[in-house]
Amino acid sequence: MRPDLDVHHDGVRREAGPHRRTGDHGQPVRRLAGPDRLHQGGPGGRSTLAVTNNADSPLAAVSEHHIDILAGPEKALPATKTYTASLLALYLFVEGLRGGEGSAAEVLPELAEQILGRQAEVRTLASRYRFAERMVITSRGYGYPTAKEAALKLMETSYIPALSYSGADLLHGPLAMVDNIFPVIAVVTDGRGGEALQPVLDRLRGRGADLVVVGPRAQVEAASAGFVLPMEGVAEEVQPILEILPLQMLAYEVTIARGQDPDAPRALAKVTETR
Repeated sequence: MRPDLDVHHDGVRREAGPHRRTGDHGQPVRRLAGPDRLHQGGPGGRSTLAVTNNADSPLAAVSEHHIDILAGPEKALPATKTYTASLLALYLFVEGLRGGEGSAAEVLPELAEQILGRQAEVRTLASRYRFAERMVITSRGYGYPTAKEAALKLMETSYIPALSYSGADLLHGPLAMVDNIFPVIAVVTDGRGGEALQPVLDRLRGRGADLVVVGPRAQVEAASAGFVLPMEGVAEEVQPILEILPLQMLAYEVTIARGQDPDAPRALAKVTETR
């Protein structure tokens, strides 16, 4: 496969329809010129790869290569399992390119099941944000996309304005809005990303922020509250697949606590038309 590869993502399995695909976070989007754009990839000398949850989608049909993430129907409007399945599929794809076997992913099913069984812990955390007017979610390294996805889920289900920042960017100005009543969620990876986030955590604690950590036990114990992730022996590059799970559950529980329906957010459609 050539290095000049275009990757296109369609994260939601559904009834096949013309020109349906999704954006980066799995929210379905109808791009009126979507598959047509891929037709132009071949003449430009590029290989095209579609990552979809529907093997019969038009995007898959016009791509040179295709990965079906096999997540099954996404019944709620906010995409959740299609996000985690896409992460896993892309990790395995990259592993294949570099000649790896994807062995780092072998521990994920058991650990994910353990995390999903801790709903009561997440419900307790959710009570902190029932009346929140805004919040910040931050991380670095592999955890940064997790922070962005978590912010999106909280905004589209609970309607809380949730801002996501790289820890480095948070220190360049936005930190000024953080005080002792401002809720901050930090996604702390166990590895180089977590080490790079440490100065940010220190600054947040110094400002008295209401800091909740999703990550290793030592970091959670040093925060106001948090959710301990079972990260011992888990490679940093696959940790995001586990990190997002308690945050998806948090978005669900916060929405329930605020008296709203997380499966049918207002103004959110399964398919959004764009040009």
